[in-house]
Amino acid sequence: MIQVHDLYKTFLLGGRSLEALKEVNLKVEKGQFVSIMGPSGAGKSTLMHIMGGLDKPTSGSVLLNGKNIFKLHENALPAFRNRNIGFVFQFHYLLSDFTALENVMMPLMVGGRRGDAERKHAEELLEKVGLAGRKGHKPGELSGGEQQRVAIARALVTSPCLVLADEPTGNLDTHTGDEVFDLLRQFNKESETTFVIVTHNESLADRCDRIIRMVDGMIING
Repeated sequence: MIQVHDLYKTFLLGGRSLEALKEVNLKVEKGQFVSIMGPSGAGKSTLMHIMGGLDKPTSGSVLLNGKNIFKLHENALPAFRNRNIGFVFQFHYLLSDFTALENVMMPLMVGGRRGDAERKHAEELLEKVGLAGRKGHKPGELSGGEQQRVAIARALVTSPCLVLADEPTGNLDTHTGDEVFDLLRQFNKESETTFVIVTHNESLADRCDRIIRMVDGMIING
């Protein structure tokens, strides 16, 4: 599914180099539900952003289903990412002027797909996350948990093979966070979509198929 080879990422800060990732090697199989854990500054989010093609490594490669995403032409990468990778962030990044349904459909519309079948698919996803009656509401009219459910539906609307989630329950209370996590796990089991989740929550990580632990830009186990 996804393979990371000899990944390094160096940032230049104030004239000095900061190694955010050092010789990271990782393989995640199709359908796995994996968590990445570690202290702040361990490189978890940097790794996730590179795995999703949102940032480029200083060196190394990321292969998704055998395709080296950083060998793609820079104009081809956004379209590849749109078709194959879904993202859920700690901050849901919904567009405030659009309804829940329109927010869910956004990745489809960006990819040039905006017909009746796509709209029906988005409505079905909102129903699956328990928001069938809220599809016409804008983000400001939704609770934090409801907004994150919209974000989950948006991540899944293109039927991606990989979903990357960065602290998806970080801004939610314990009960709501558990519900959001259960939704992600449900979609993982139903669709065999691969999930990689960055979390600080040990109890949630223990419910994953596998825990990858990072310290100082390196994977120390998992």
